[in-house]
Parts: sequence; structure tokens; C-alpha cells
Amino acid sequence: MLYRETYRPRYHFSAPKGWLNDPNGVVWYRGEYHLFYQFYPHNLNWGPMHWGHAVSRDLVHWENLPAALYPDEDGMIFSGTVVIDEKDTSGLFDGGEGMVAVYTGHIAREGNTPVEYQCIAYSKDCGRTWTKYGGNPVLTAPDVPDAYDFRDPKVFWHEGTGRWVMFLGGGFYRVYSSADLIHWTLESESLIYEEFPDLFTVPVEGTQERKWVLNLAGFKYYIGSFDGKRFLREEGPYTSDWSDGCQATLTFNNMPDDRTAAIAWMRDGSRAPTDPWRNNMTVARTFTLRKMPDGTHRLVQHPVQELDCVHGRELFNCSGSVPAGEDPLKDVHGKYLDLTALVVPSENASKVRLRFRCDEKQYTDLVFDLENRQVFLDYTASASPRWRHLMISMDNSYFMSPEPVLMRGKCYPAPLYDGKELKIRLLLDDSAAEIFLFDGLVSYTFNIYPDDAADGLSLTSDGEMEVRELTVTEMESIWNKME
Repeated sequence: MLYRETYRPRYHFSAPKGWLNDPNGVVWYRGEYHLFYQFYPHNLNWGPMHWGHAVSRDLVHWENLPAALYPDEDGMIFSGTVVIDEKDTSGLFDGGEGMVAVYTGHIAREGNTPVEYQCIAYSKDCGRTWTKYGGNPVLTAPDVPDAYDFRDPKVFWHEGTGRWVMFLGGGFYRVYSSADLIHWTLESESLIYEEFPDLFTVPVEGTQERKWVLNLAGFKYYIGSFDGKRFLREEGPYTSDWSDGCQATLTFNNMPDDRTAAIAWMRDGSRAPTDPWRNNMTVARTFTLRKMPDGTHRLVQHPVQELDCVHGRELFNCSGSVPAGEDPLKDVHGKYLDLTALVVPSENASKVRLRFRCDEKQYTDLVFDLENRQVFLDYTASASPRWRHLMISMDNSYFMSPEPVLMRGKCYPAPLYDGKELKIRLLLDDSAAEIFLFDGLVSYTFNIYPDDAADGLSLTSDGEMEVRELTVTEMESIWNKME
């Protein structure tokens, strides 16, 4: 039964079946948020890439639609962007408006490196059907036609220059511009080598200012300025996700409000013991920038406010002083939870530990080391022993091997920004976990695969702690009508 299988998340998006990875073309248009994604519907392992498609009216509940783009003689459909061509700059909409997908065509060649180039497709019916442009490809590599590492276009309209801008990665990122989404001019190149470049503006908290952020693959980001032709770095690189489990982060184009919202692929599920689907997305997040005491800025991430609509019954709520070693959560259990906590450790406390999805042998730990001012996420013991083949980083066969699951798992450190107040939010969704600390300054994104009975929670300290807030709420399913 779809969306009720073992390890299937309730409120994180996953495809009905098959393989899923990078989000593509996320955009708002005429009352709907569109999520396109890398998709292979015929196998649980990576294969010839399609664009899967789902829509939502609230960034939370998703309706699955038929795949939007299919591989053909021009290659697989790799990652890209969807924009709204409101002024018919492309000439594809008979003077009206419509959706244009800019994507990488990828042709694998036996015995040779693949070929990658940029193509477009367009839709006149709110993304329900797509027509590939007859003049594809619209952009080939500047050096030689047969080029690899030339992919993942992020495209947006730049008001200052009145042109479309494309950030292109895979190798050293390049910036292109266009008046019509068809003819492209190289504007600048960089020495930063990374996939999935995403350039966007972010509001600075407490001000009217917005700054440009260049996020690369969801792993690191820079802050700077952009004139429509080149990005000038002013700060960074900074870490985007402290467990490296959040990949291909992509911001929504054409947002109907002032928020900067994004979604990403949770890559830890790539060798998961799941069926008939594999992999899931994060929840949608909002981005802001916070000015730090030293004058620099950091990206702040929060789940979208709309996620509160799937809150179910409250399982636990308390506040007050907790003696050393006592556990207020000892009787609380669950796999689908939203936990919020604000804890103030005493002067004699050196460690505070939040443990979840735990029993006697399996657990995931979030440890606040107050003496050394670090946070540690440890999920080396998070999986059932039958899945516990740990892998520190991905190898070349990670996506395609039919062997049993190999999962990353180790201790991931992050800075402890404030030792006096520990603000925690944990989103737990069976095999998906997202943690936001210090009011969004630190995020951890990862997947775990414990036995079903490992559903305990624990919050302890080696010294007295004041619990100003501790709430655990059960989360309902976003798939109200099981498909």
C-alpha cells in the first residue's frame, strides 16, 4: 500500500515508486507550487533520468502528477530550472505567458565521457504537458561540443539588466545571460568547482536589506553581490548543512510572497532498505540571513510555517527545573514527531544529550558539549544491525549498486553558538530526520533505518537544567488520500 510502507516518511515528499534524487524546476505559478525531480520510475536504483512532477497549494501536501519529461535520443533529462515567461520573451506562447523548463541533456557514450548540453521545453497548460523545443540544444560548452561537467542550470530573471541569467555548474561554474531563453551569452567564469549552483537573494533579519547568496550543491554557500554578469564573493565559504545529508538544495522561483523558500534531496536514502520507492526530499524551508556579533552573516533555515497544518495530538509538554541525570521524556515514544525545546543548562553542566529513535541497542544522539563549545550528531548506531554497513562518503557505485544498503554514519561536529540557551527543533519522520539548532543557525539533515520498536526519546544532562519549553507533537500524514 503506497505511503504506508516500512520506513516511508509521512510528511517528507517521496515518489510513489522508483528512484528519486535532485529537486528540479521548483516554482510557484497560478496558485500551485511545482516540484519536479530527478526520477527513474522503473527501478529502485539510479537509471535513465526523467523529470518527476508533483504540485502543492501549501508547500506541504503534494499531489503526484505524471512524469513531465522523458529521456529520448537527445539524452537523459538531468537537473534544471523552470521559469515563468510572463512577457513571452521566448516567443513560444503566442504573446501570452507560460512555463519554460531549462534542463541538461545528458548522453552517455560507451567507452567515452558523456556529453552534456542545455535544452528547453515549454508548457502552456500549467505544467500538465510539455513540448521540447525543436531547436535543442540551446547551449553547448564553450570549448568543445562534446563536454562533460556542464550541467544543472539555475535560471532566473534579473531585473537590473532586464535579462535571463543562468548559473551553470557541474564543473567550474559559469554565468550566462539571455534575452529570450534561447540564445545565451557567456558573461563570466569562476574557479569554484561544484554541482547545483543556486543564486538567490535573502533578507537580512531585522532590516530591509537583501543580500545575494550562492549556494553550491547544498553543502556550502557564499555571500556577496551580483550585477547580472558576475558574482563577487564577500563572505564564505560557510557550511550549509552540518551532516552533508542535504544535497542539490534549490530555491523556488516566482514566490508569491517575500520569502526565500527551498527544498533539497536527502541523499542518505540512496541505498536504503525501502520498496517500492527510494529517497525523499526535505520539508520546504525558508532562508534568512542573520548578522553575527563579528559583523559577518550566516544563513538561517527554518521549516515553512505551513508545516504546522499537519500537527496532530500533543504527546508531551513540560517546563521547569530538571535535576542531573533525570529524563523528562522517558515515557514518550514516537516515529513521526515535531519536538521543540529551549533548555538552559546550569553552570556545572558539561553535556546535554537528546537521544531519539532509541532502544537498548539502537539510537541517534545529539550532544551539546558545553565545555568545548561544540555540538555532535552521532548516528553510527541509528540503524538496525542488519543494515549497519557504514560508509563515510559516497563512492562511484553508490547510486547504482544492487548490494545491500551502505549508509553514511559518523559523528558530525558543528559550532555551539550559544552555550546559555539551547534551542532545538527536531522533525522526525520514520526514516527522515531534520534538526534545526540555535534558532536556525545550524541544521542537520539525514536518514536513519532503525527497527520499528526503536521509538524512544530521551533528554538528559550531567548537571541541572532549566527546561523553559519542551513540546512533542505527533505529525499526521500529508497523503490524506492514500494513492
